[in-house]
Amino acid sequence: MKQLAEAAKIQEKMWAVFVPERGIRFGDQRFWILLGLVAGLHLFNNYRESTRVPKDALGLPEGALRRLADGRVLMVDGSVVKAEAIGAERDGPVLLHKVKEKGENEPVLDRAWRKLKDSV
Repeated sequence: MKQLAEAAKIQEKMWAVFVPERGIRFGDQRFWILLGLVAGLHLFNNYRESTRVPKDALGLPEGALRRLADGRVLMVDGSVVKAEAIGAERDGPVLLHKVKEKGENEPVLDRAWRKLKDSV
């Protein structure tokens, strides 16, 4: 019976933290948890976006993963073949080390963070 009462107290505490009945204010613990979750998701999405290679920009045939710097093509199965062997251009674009220019396709939070860093 004592364990049941402790479990009920823990559940009540979780409901009080994660289910706002009175709204979320700036100083609330729930506000900071929500802000942390949003910032975490933002960072995760930025990382995924930065490591994604756009297939349509590379002009690669089916089954090719990416173009290597020496002109060969890395296939999905892990093999490396010459571009001419699969009908791809030898000197196509390589986007592995492409760096975005300042402000290019930049989300709002990144722009605000950059402006904050530049002002300091």
